[in-house]
Amino acid sequence: MDATTCIHCNAALTAADVSSGWCDSCGKRIPGAPRSPAKRPEADAASAPSATGRKGSAWVWGVTFLALLAVGTASVVAFAR
Repeated sequence: MDATTCIHCNAALTAADVSSGWCDSCGKRIPGAPRSPAKRPEADAASAPSATGRKGSAWVWGVTFLALLAVGTASVVAFAR
């Protein structure tokens, strides 16, 4: 393995990339580098807790919306008859 390029994307690695063990260009771990916490920038925003601190609240709001939509649709169909 050439220590100056990433084996996944062939990007030039900086000293910071090598010391952290993660390629900044592709976000993948550099084999043989010291382990550090996972670095997944594309998933950070999706897995970050909401402002209220509840990680699963988006799922709850989605299910609630769909339930209300179903009830509203059923009401319109029932009153249209």
